[in-house]
Parts: sequence; C-alpha cells; structure tokens
Amino acid sequence: MKLTANLLALLLVPSLLMAGSYQEIQIPWQTETTIFEDMPDLELMKKRDGEWMRLLSRPELTQELMNRGIPVTIRIDDLEAHYANTAKLGPNFGQFYTYSETVDFLDSLHAAHPSITTDKDSIGTTLEGNTIWAMKISDNPNSDEAEPEVLFDALHHARETITVSVVLNFMRHLCANYGTDAQATFLVENREIWFVPIVNPDGYLYNEAQNPNGGGLWRKNRNPNGGGCVGVDLNRNYDIDFGGAGASSNPCDETYHGPSAFSELETQAMRDFIDAHEFVTHNSYHSVVGATLYPWGWTTSAPPDLATFQSVADGMNEFNGYTSGNVFDILAYLASGGMLDWSYGDTTNHSEVIAFTTEVGGTGFWPNESEIPQLLSEMLYPDIYLSLVAGSYVTANASAIAGGNGNAQLDAGETVDLTLTLENQGILIDANTVSVTVTSNDSYVEILDATSSYGSIVAGGSVSNGGDPFSLAVDAATPDGHAVELNVTTTWDNAGLNVETITLVVGALPSIVADDFESGGAGWTSVPFAGTGEWVLIDPNGTTYQAGDDATPAPGVTAWITAQNTALGVDDVDGGTAALRSPNFAVGPAANVRLAFQYFFGQRDQGDDSGDFFSIDLSTDGGASFPTNLVSIGDVTSLPTWETYDTDLDSLLGGVPANVMLRIRAADGTGGGDIVEGGFDELYLLDDGTGNNPPATPALASPANGATGVPQNVTLVVDNAIDPEANPLTYGFRVYDDSLLTNLVRSVNGVAEGVSQTNWTVTPLLPAGQYWWRAFAEDAEERSPFAAAKSFDTDISTGVGDTRPVDVISFAPARPNPFAGNTTIRFALPSQMQVRADVFDMTGRRVQSLYRGLLPAGRQVLAWDGRTSAGHEAAAGLYFVRLTAGEQKRNFKVTLVR
Repeated sequence: MKLTANLLALLLVPSLLMAGSYQEIQIPWQTETTIFEDMPDLELMKKRDGEWMRLLSRPELTQELMNRGIPVTIRIDDLEAHYANTAKLGPNFGQFYTYSETVDFLDSLHAAHPSITTDKDSIGTTLEGNTIWAMKISDNPNSDEAEPEVLFDALHHARETITVSVVLNFMRHLCANYGTDAQATFLVENREIWFVPIVNPDGYLYNEAQNPNGGGLWRKNRNPNGGGCVGVDLNRNYDIDFGGAGASSNPCDETYHGPSAFSELETQAMRDFIDAHEFVTHNSYHSVVGATLYPWGWTTSAPPDLATFQSVADGMNEFNGYTSGNVFDILAYLASGGMLDWSYGDTTNHSEVIAFTTEVGGTGFWPNESEIPQLLSEMLYPDIYLSLVAGSYVTANASAIAGGNGNAQLDAGETVDLTLTLENQGILIDANTVSVTVTSNDSYVEILDATSSYGSIVAGGSVSNGGDPFSLAVDAATPDGHAVELNVTTTWDNAGLNVETITLVVGALPSIVADDFESGGAGWTSVPFAGTGEWVLIDPNGTTYQAGDDATPAPGVTAWITAQNTALGVDDVDGGTAALRSPNFAVGPAANVRLAFQYFFGQRDQGDDSGDFFSIDLSTDGGASFPTNLVSIGDVTSLPTWETYDTDLDSLLGGVPANVMLRIRAADGTGGGDIVEGGFDELYLLDDGTGNNPPATPALASPANGATGVPQNVTLVVDNAIDPEANPLTYGFRVYDDSLLTNLVRSVNGVAEGVSQTNWTVTPLLPAGQYWWRAFAEDAEERSPFAAAKSFDTDISTGVGDTRPVDVISFAPARPNPFAGNTTIRFALPSQMQVRADVFDMTGRRVQSLYRGLLPAGRQVLAWDGRTSAGHEAAAGLYFVRLTAGEQKRNFKVTLVR
C-alpha cells in the first residue's frame, strides 16, 4: 500500500512529526497490518480480537487513517494532558517511582536486608552519564552459587512507568517475607534472582524533566540521531533479525532501530550482563496491553520450545486472566531486534533462556494511582511462578484417603491411608530423591506412618505414593466437622525444601441447608431484567470466561450461571444486572452456623467501567435490604475459577439471626465490549454446635527439652491452659519413642487440672532410651492443639529404687501356614500399646493393613483373609506380615495358596 501524499510530506519534515500531541484512538479490528508497517509510530494499547483496536497515535497519523477510509474514534485527544489531569500524580511522579527514588529504594532495601541482597551493581552507563543499576536477591548474595538464575528487567521504553513499580514490588515481597513465607524463603535460598528496574534511565529522566508531575510519553533513549531527531528504540536494537519487520530505519520514528545492532550503551550493558550469567528464565516488562508474550517477535513461526513457552505462560497467567501468545498474536505486528527474541534465540555467548515479555495492563501508560495495587497484585504470582520453574520445585497438588469405612474421607475412630500426589513445577530440571514427611499438632490425630519416598519426578511430571501411603488414626472422640491440618514437608536433591499445609475434614457438621443444586433450585429466583444473561440452573458450557463444569464432584453437573454460553460472549451479562435470590433460610435455632458456598466470576477487560461488578450479599430481614457484603469484585479481568467462601455467622454478624437470604449479582456497565459471567454452587448452612471455643495450648514445663538422666517413671508437667469461656479443663499426655511421633508408647486422657500446673507420672515404666512428649488441654467439647513436642532421655533408675524389667511381648508363629483362607498372628501385650500390622509382598509393596491403633494389655489375635486393601484376592505366593508393638518389631513369613 502506498503512502498518501499528506503522510509522505509529514515524513519529510521530522520536526513536525515529533511535535504533535499523543492521542488514544479506537479503530475497527484490522486484519491488514500494513498500517503498522507504514505508520510505525502507531502503538497498540488495547484490543478486542475481531472487534476493535485502541492505539497510541498522533494527530497526523489519525488523519492518515481517516484518509484511508478507516473509521476512527478519538477517545482522548491530548493524552499527556489527560494523564496529568486524571492520574492524580504530583511531584516526583506521585506513587510511581522516579529514577532517583528507584536508586534510593535499592539502597534502602540493601540496608534493611544486607544478608540476602547485593549492593546495587552498575552494569553500564548511558550516553548522558546515568547508571543502569542491577541487584541480586539470594541467601548468599555475594557468592555465585550453583543455583538457577532468574532475570527481571523493566523500562526499555521510558513511558512504561508501571513496570518499574512491578519489579520493585517483587523485590520488596521477597525481602519482606524471607523467613516467614515458605515460598519466598524457598526462592531466596534456592535461586539467584537478578533485577534491572530501569534499562533506559536517559529517556525516563527526560520524561521527568518535561513532565515533573508525571504523564510524559517519551519512549526511546536520548541518543541524538541528527536532523533534529533524537533517540533509538532500545527494544529494536538487539542483534536478532536486526532491521527486520516492525523496526524502522527512520531516525524520527518511535521504533527506530538505530544505526546497527547493539549501537546503544543500554543494550550493550544488557547484552554483557546476560552473557556473563546463566539465566534460565527471564521476564522483560512492558505495558500496557495486559498480556504475556513469548518468542518470536520477528516472525510468526513457532519457536522450537513452543510447548514449554505455552505451559509456563499458562502457569504465569493462572490468576490474572492475561492472554498469551507470540508478539504478532498479541500485538498484531512484528517486532524485530527485540530483547525477548535475543535473550532466547541468540545462544552464541549464553545458554538458552526461557524469556517472556509481560505487557502490564491498566488504563494507560500512566494508569490511575488507584489501579496500582491491582496491577502489582496481578504481576506478583507470575514473578513467583517464573522464579520457581527455573529449577526443580515440588509441591503437593492432590490428596486421597483410603481405608476406614471406604467413603474416601476421614471419620472419627478410623485408621486410614493417605496418598499425596506431588508435582515438579520445574520446566527443565528433574527432582531426584524426593521424600515427604507428614506431621500434625492436631490432638485428635496420630500419624502412624509419616514418611514416604517418591524417587524422581521429571520436569513437569507428577508422582503419587499409592504404593507407600502415609497412615493416620483419628480419635473416636473427634467432633464432626473438625478440620485437621497436616504439615507436608517435601525435600529433594538434598537441597530443595517445600513446607505446605493440607486440610482434611473429619465427618461433617449437621446440615441446616445442603444444596448442590443437582435436584433443582426450589425457592431460588432469577430476577428478570431488560438485558441478557439471566441466571439459569444448568450444566455449563466452558468458554474463556465461563466455567466449563459445576463445583460439585462427579457425577454432579449443574450450577447456577449467568445464562448458557454457546460461544465466547454469547448470552453473557449485557445491559444491566443479573440477580439471583435464595429462599429465606431459617437458621436461628442454631447457636452457631457456618455458611459456605462456591462461586466464580469471569470478566474480559478491566478498569474502564465502574458499572462492571460481581457481588454476593446477605440479608437478615427477608430480602428488604442486603447490608452485609460477602464477595465483591470490581471491574478487573478475571478467569472463571471456582472459589470457596466459608465463614461463621456468629463472628460475621455478632450473633446468629433467625433467617438469612443471599443475593448474587453480576453486572455489565455502560462500556461496550465487556464479557461478564458469574456462577454459584455448593451452598451449605451447617450447625456448628454451641459456638464453644477450644482452650489454648498448654505449655510444656518439665522435663525440659533435651533433658537427660530422667527417671523411668518420669512426671510430665504442663502449665495450665486458658479456656476462652473459663470452662473447667482436663489434660491429655502422649509419649513416643521416635522423633516423628509415629510410635506412641504411653498415653492418658482426662487428667484433672491442678493449681497453675498439671502433671502426670508415666505408667508403666519407660525402658531406658530417648522419648518425645506432648500434651493438650480439653474442655467438655473440644481439645486444644498439641504443644510442640519436647524430648528427654531416661536412665535405668526409676528414681525410687525400682528396677523392674522392660516390658516383654510374646509372639506366636502364624497359623495356619501355608494357608488358603485365613491365617492368624497371636501375641500378648504386658500393657496398653500402639500396635501396627501390615502385609507386604516380596517387592516390599504393602498389600493390606491389618491393624493400626492402641490395644490393651493381654492376648491379641490378628487375622489376614488373603485379600488386598482394595478387597481383591491376593495372588498366591510368599508374603511378610510385619508386626510392631511398642518398641518391638517382628516379621512373619506366610505362604498363600490358591
């Protein structure tokens, strides 16, 4: 396509081209991309595929588009003035960081966290003498350790100010949460993370000089090009397809690539810095499209590692709703000579880097200050995720219960197996020698088998421990609905460490209302309105912004959603507010009520229409008013992920009302082109008992941790706990002979509270050895958690001249053996003991668990019927029955014949 005479004349007068003010315009969706080739100063800001594009333009470029017959809407005629008037900036860029404030931030961060940060490090100096600073965060910051390296940089383009804030925010997060947040601590101790917050200081300082209160829109650096034109686009100056499509040879254009690859001091500094390191992952921040870009930028061809890029991009964008693709897919034009492509594609002097460019969203290059918290929040998880996947990182992503009564959940009085599925989120590096330890301070649970070895987990792979499950016993006194927290500690490669918490629920609370909406929605009302997207109870079709399934486990299929989508954006909420009302539920007779439900909100777009929202509110007056907000989501891009809301009404409202009613609303404001979807499912109103609060955990007073020479009839002493309701308390004590607290050797419940302290003298006598003990307090309804265990060593003396022998357990051989039906193991216990009996095949795989729990003193008989834990007949052959009772263990060989 030829240039018009008007545009050609402007290109011949570069000072005129650069003089026009910036505009934000909107044009219909363009499949013809030559407008970006002919007018490289047009820059995509936002788009709606198939509908429209919002562009950064100038008056002369806007006129040229009109001359070509392209309909143009001028959304903002003077963008710099608009930012100055609406962004609520002020001296020193308001809440955005100037260059000097960024330098001060680095100095302050290092002063506050010298053990995990380097001092700011100069990686180069610009033409105007400004320093390009870098900083590393790691647990040994001044050493080059054999740890995966990660790089984050920002502000190649001087007007993309939010990118500086994004990088500094992640730095702050790592330092502020080191030692308290498990994930941040893991990253600091297992990665070397580098940051270059301002690649283009000269251009940024020019914006500050021209617009000291913020709003400047200069893009390039400040290298004079002659003829009155200044600056090189640093993100077109890298040596990969230099001078190709999407880069201009006109020194006056905003995408001018410079006279040669790496002609600029800034790109030379970044080149030398990257070549000197072994970065695994890299994110180079830009704005303002709201998307994650991966190679290539110079061509539409797929990179060799496309599957890896897509997988990692999906992980980065799991919670922020950003789209991902190559540069052309997202921006509708090519961009040769970019950092993204060079970092990944040029492996002459550095290893291959899995490199991304994240275009931070927002309403513009200088977003409203009210948008900053949301934008920083959207970028935090992608930063964490990209740092995690640079090396191996193992996390538990699923759990399953087997045994007990077979209902796949915990119930009071059961002994069950627990399997955990682990995932290695690393994209390149396998995790080896993976092992897991499960612990708990829950006084209703005893962990009987706390460890499991997983071997190796390939990069991106998952492994379950179904052949070597954990085992736990639930006390018969456990209240229904009690939540058990298990601490899962995963180690690998003698260095990796991840500590997580999973929660399992024992039984279920009595239901006032329990509705998974699989049997209809009796009493629920979808309120009619003039627009589209009224609430319906249906099996949802999945689209980008509507969940593709309900929240109920299979075979459940139905949920309340805002109309059924047949395609993206068809029958979403348009032209008003879709409202759903519940029946008026009677809850008042209960003293304490838990309210729980699941919901999703899916929305395309953000920040441009305050009328877009999703909310769930509660009424206690039959729907006359809904003053209590439970869920509130504003005009932000959101993916349709089912979320759980759980609260108790007594705490929420200061008491349980007679009735409650819910209202769920999804609203589409006046702005065009938004997609708004909502969903609601799995409603429960549960009778949570009297509202009693459990007592506090008692402090272990004596013996002290690590005490030695303790008598065998040791007296355990705790400082009395405090009960919130001042109820009378009793105490329970537990003694184990292993540090994992899996082999319980002595226990007691119901010890009456003493004056300020409570004690229990352990009986029967403990054999000489090392032990661990802990205790809990209990009122009439609930127990406290266990106090953290302490250890002690006993000697042979009882302290009262008693030298009674160690407990002796007698065993008898398995009978009959061989066997075809049942075989029995007989033994006698001198006292109450923790007993465990399991059947293993010749490969060491557990076939059946015969017993796990406490048995009283006296003769005992355990039987095996030749079946597996799944109830199937075991194959004929040789098996081992492993019996553990107290401190003694015995293996019995048995032969099963068919």
